[in-house]
Amino acid sequence: MASACSPLLNISLAMDFIEHQIKVSKTAHYYTNSNDVKSCKYLWIMCHGYGMLAENLLGKMEWANEDHFLISIEGLSKFYWEGVTGRPVASWMTKKNRLDEIEDYSNYLSLVYKKYYSQIPADAKVILFGFSQGGTTIWRWLQRENIEFDLFINYAGWVPEDIKFSPEQKMIFNQKKLIQLYGNKDKYLNDERKMQLHKIIEMHEFKIAIHEFNGEHKMYAGVIENNFNKYI
Repeated sequence: MASACSPLLNISLAMDFIEHQIKVSKTAHYYTNSNDVKSCKYLWIMCHGYGMLAENLLGKMEWANEDHFLISIEGLSKFYWEGVTGRPVASWMTKKNRLDEIEDYSNYLSLVYKKYYSQIPADAKVILFGFSQGGTTIWRWLQRENIEFDLFINYAGWVPEDIKFSPEQKMIFNQKKLIQLYGNKDKYLNDERKMQLHKIIEMHEFKIAIHEFNGEHKMYAGVIENNFNKYI
């Protein structure tokens, strides 16, 4: 049986493949709270981490009162957390066709942002919040799109070292409030990784306030609330 299959296997391995691309429509999902966006003081654009869902972020925002309009956006890629079973979760990108995925989610985030930014009061502030992969996602989005914001909370996320920001972008970002948060027990951030993160921030010449809290690689409502109140 093995010898009968071998010729077909060899033909498959020797065959030349050509990759093609085609743009398709896709139904994306995001969640908001029930407050009125037209009278809000704070518009939140929120991106979850790898293997999460958008509603996971809203569960950590129960402290936010009627002044806050929350938008939690869900990644375009879904998969089962436990292989072929378990709860469905989402991701923003992988290393496969990564540039296409970055372009797709950047366009997606911009569509949601523009829909609600056009409705908020003139004196309302825009808060960008990303947890883990979501924080890195927002940095890549900001590098591609001209987004007005007042505060960016990168919670346990990375700062991409593989993209370049223009001098104009650096100047604009450094006029905003930028916060980098991570836990002292974060399993993804050992001492070496923390040093690397600091070097990347220096390389980009970003003025980011870096704070380490007592906790793991997870969202703590109190950490979010405290840092929001401190910097806004």
